[in-house]
Amino acid sequence: MELVERELERAKNGDPEAFSDIVRSHQHRVYNLALKMLRDPDEAKDATQDIFIKIHSSLKNFRHSSRLPTWVYRVATNHLLDQLRRAKRERTRRINQPWKEVAHIRNDPRAEDPAVVVNQEEVRQIVREAVDELPDLYRTVIVLHYQQGLSYQEIAEILGVSARTVGTRIHRAKARLRSWLDPIWRGGKIDGGK
Repeated sequence: MELVERELERAKNGDPEAFSDIVRSHQHRVYNLALKMLRDPDEAKDATQDIFIKIHSSLKNFRHSSRLPTWVYRVATNHLLDQLRRAKRERTRRINQPWKEVAHIRNDPRAEDPAVVVNQEEVRQIVREAVDELPDLYRTVIVLHYQQGLSYQEIAEILGVSARTVGTRIHRAKARLRSWLDPIWRGGKIDGGK
């Protein structure tokens, strides 16, 4: 822990090698988060660079009220949400289209049939698109919890809300997904639980 603190202090004082170490230790997670939220590898790479530029310029303001990885996730999440909001304003969003296009994929009694199994990738794509259609508030918690593997408490620290609020947002996001995907998702369940 002392080594991390010393490295952080060196980075805050302008040591480029110490900041490079911080980037190396967090870039994979930041890129994965960006990729899951933006769904485009090139945009995710650009966003990751922008995030670390923002981290570098804000590092002097880091006050140790949270752990460094939590703070890095907070900066990344806020940046990505801003980017998504800007993109949303620049284009008209498609509503309901992904699941209307595949109304033929329903509760099929031949679920074990290899021909039906081929549709699984199509269903995965539909779920990804449905998650993309969620409001930012809900998409963020779904990505952080289910795709990044963070706990409710970790997400709460990143977003500056309570763990209970995170749970409520996840519950509401799953309810929306369930209602949208019900025609194609057997039993109407998105997942088996928390």
